Amino acid sequence: MKLCEEMDAEGLHKFISDNRKNLSFIREEVPVALRSAVNPFILVLDSLKGFYAGEILGSNGKKDGNLLGLRRTCLMLMESLEQLLADSLSDEQILTSDIKEKAKVIAKEWKPKLDHLDIEASSGNSLESHAFLQLLATFDIASEFDQDEICTLIPAVTRRRQTVDLCRSLGLSHKMPGLINVLLDSGREIEAINLAYAFKLTEQFAPVPLLKSYLKEEGQKRCHKSKLEACLLTEINERELSALKAVIKCIEEHKLEEQYPVDPLQKRILQLEKAKADKRRAAEAAKPQSKRPRATGSVYTPRITSMPDKSFYRAPPERFAYPYDRQYVYAAEAHHPTLMGSAPYTISPPHTTYYGNGYQVQYQTAYLH
Repeated sequence: MKLCEEMDAEGLHKFISDNRKNLSFIREEVPVALRSAVNPFILVLDSLKGFYAGEILGSNGKKDGNLLGLRRTCLMLMESLEQLLADSLSDEQILTSDIKEKAKVIAKEWKPKLDHLDIEASSGNSLESHAFLQLLATFDIASEFDQDEICTLIPAVTRRRQTVDLCRSLGLSHKMPGLINVLLDSGREIEAINLAYAFKLTEQFAPVPLLKSYLKEEGQKRCHKSKLEACLLTEINERELSALKAVIKCIEEHKLEEQYPVDPLQKRILQLEKAKADKRRAAEAAKPQSKRPRATGSVYTPRITSMPDKSFYRAPPERFAYPYDRQYVYAAEAHHPTLMGSAPYTISPPHTTYYGNGYQVQYQTAYLH
């Protein structure tokens, strides 16, 4: 609360980031804390400065966790601020035209970054689109932008729980039939049905026929499965499995069991999961078994028959078949000065300068004192 009283946007970001494990508690406390700010709207606007400070996806293909966390915090602060609009605020805390102008500047900076958004790739869960739409709703500047352009961003956020309230805040309720048709044309029947229920459009968009049509389309993709590559067939099976689970969840959420029994769908899920498990076991069984280690704990390695340049090795690397064939090599002696009065220990040279395996003996020169 002190951070809000001091209008410390950076400190507020750090506090939320450090306490992200208690996010549910933070969500409850932030609206209360914002009320203690001199002007909560200015505080939240200040917190948005680093939203596009970099790219979420790095050159290594990994997401920047810190930037992702910052953007989520920005979104949460805007959502919390919108809750205050329903309550009475002091004259100093109201949303003034000057604050709206500042919010509009930020929105105009963010909008071009969404122009090339891949709606399909976002899977209805785009954080950046949600933040832009929330900015328009929280600071009441939606009228400054073309409504049809705003509508094009809704399919990018339809899987987010705040979508329905966001659409109402942006004054898009009358646009819902068109948006639902867009979702249906994209094969996103589940999201379309959820919106139809939220905006009381189920007579126009009957849920059960849409759900059956959705599963039928997924099933048709398997009709030529014998001609498909194994990897593609696996992907189709996964998609059908996900579709079945999504349909069952939709049926249960909207209490459609009498119109659309789930037992046949659950049986189909069991079939697909069994086939998936069988395939995984078969793949594991087909893997080559690792060689059994010897009793000594070492793993057998084949005898090396071709030798690289012998000058590379200090000692002969040839592996002998029997212990008595091995050439025993002594460790090099440490060269220390001999003790006074004692004779140096010497070894007379052998009769030949070659080992039995053909490598010439190389004697080290005497250590000079």
